[in-house]
Amino acid sequence: STLRFSRSQDDQRDYRFDPATLLEPQGKFSTDQQQWTWQNDVNIGGGKLLLAAEEVEQKIDSSSVYVSKERTIRSLLNGYSAWYGAHGIQANLRRDSNTQFGDRTTGGLTYGYQWSPAWRAQGGIKTGFKAPTFNDLYFPRDPLFGGGNPNLKPEKSSSIEAGLNYVEGDHRLGLLFYRNTITDLIEWRPDLTVGPFFWTPQNISKALLRGVTLTYDGILAGWTMHGSLDLQNPVDVQRQVLLNNRARAHLDFQVDHQAGAWKYGAGISASGARYEDDSF
Repeated sequence: STLRFSRSQDDQRDYRFDPATLLEPQGKFSTDQQQWTWQNDVNIGGGKLLLAAEEVEQKIDSSSVYVSKERTIRSLLNGYSAWYGAHGIQANLRRDSNTQFGDRTTGGLTYGYQWSPAWRAQGGIKTGFKAPTFNDLYFPRDPLFGGGNPNLKPEKSSSIEAGLNYVEGDHRLGLLFYRNTITDLIEWRPDLTVGPFFWTPQNISKALLRGVTLTYDGILAGWTMHGSLDLQNPVDVQRQVLLNNRARAHLDFQVDHQAGAWKYGAGISASGARYEDDSF
């Protein structure tokens, strides 16, 4: 049984020149968050049961006009994972009660089959929910640059995935295919009804992300290595264009070496070109 408490503060001041008044007015945006988590891990029936409760309190102080200056999210989480011979299962369920956006239930179910010591296949389905941040909703609005959007809706998602894993000694390879459907995806876009350069977060009615992820973990000649390559096709379904500013390819690779009390290493992160909508 583990009890955790955390608290964070974010305090921003923004000074911009106003040509109408020839002054530099101050924009203020401050958020305060504290979080309690009580987690219990129980060994039961050959598997592990997770039971947890969480409470997050968020408060905001901004120079902008906003409807809600605080919100509380109370969550109940439970999950179960176990292996029965060659068959593995993981089930999760989460209930969030958000004072600003109401109650939401999400979950997931994953099944794995270990048909040999080296090979394992898996597949699963999941649902997700993401509420807009206070930055998304209430960041101070400047007609020349942009700002938050208090009319945003939460993101809702569902995903299907299937994959293979191969293990041989100190080496592991993973291949995962996924298909994520997101309703009301939050993306920064220009709002031309306000101004030619006014950017604000907006909801996309439906987005589809299909792709494949290849991963590698291993040890070679004393070096610990981790790499991942993600290739995806992120599409705005309504407009039939690529999602703005999302790379279709992303690569991460890291190597580390332990020498006595010292550990040293190097890494690289690279991404492909990002699409920018010409109409923007």
